[in-house]
Amino acid sequence: MLRLAGDVSGARILDVGCGAGHYASELSARGAQVVGIEGSATLLRHARVRLNGHAELVLHGFGRAARFRC
Repeated sequence: MLRLAGDVSGARILDVGCGAGHYASELSARGAQVVGIEGSATLLRHARVRLNGHAELVLHGFGRAARFRC
């Protein structure tokens, strides 16, 4: 998946269902601005530790519309 993303430096990426932040972490390390959305508070806590402030992470119930600006 990450290889398919190619050069993401400077890109703004929405990671829906970011889980513990594995992809978000790698994309951020490659220079992307990442916004991660996750429905599990437990997984989002893991993502916050992994990303250490390098991405915007949002707890969101997937039954509602999410706001994301490109």
